[in-house]
Amino acid sequence: MAGTRANGLGGLPNGAEGITLTSGSSNNTVGGMALNERNLISGNNGRGLHISGLSNGNTVLGNFIGLNVAGADLGNVLEGIMIENANNNIVGGNTAAARNIISGNGGDGVYTQEGSSSNTISGNHIGTNEAGTTAITNGGRGVLIRDGSNNTVGGLTVLMAT
Repeated sequence: MAGTRANGLGGLPNGAEGITLTSGSSNNTVGGMALNERNLISGNNGRGLHISGLSNGNTVLGNFIGLNVAGADLGNVLEGIMIENANNNIVGGNTAAARNIISGNGGDGVYTQEGSSSNTISGNHIGTNEAGTTAITNGGRGVLIRDGSNNTVGGLTVLMAT
């Protein structure tokens, strides 16, 4: 847990980001697909997760970013995830277990900038509850890509409500 009380319901914010990967911190995994590997990254005074400084090839999966353990809004003050000058990172995946829930944050759900390229953002619920059925909006956009190339948002399969 980063930014929450031990029970996961209330905020106990860090002064800035909940988790930061910087200065070439590459090939790390934040979270996981098993319940005991996931993180609750919420209530921080900065971003939930900041990947920067040529920190390449990281994977972010299975986390609650901006919600409390019960799924209620406990947003980070800024973006849920910021990827800045970092490449080949993966946020989410193609299974429900890999899905990040990125909601309730003060800024964008996911924001990439400063030449961040070849990142993949897929399979996440951004701006919704865990089930994807109720809005818990972020203060900005769901996903913003600025000054980057070859990034992918979405996956091969899109499920449409009927």
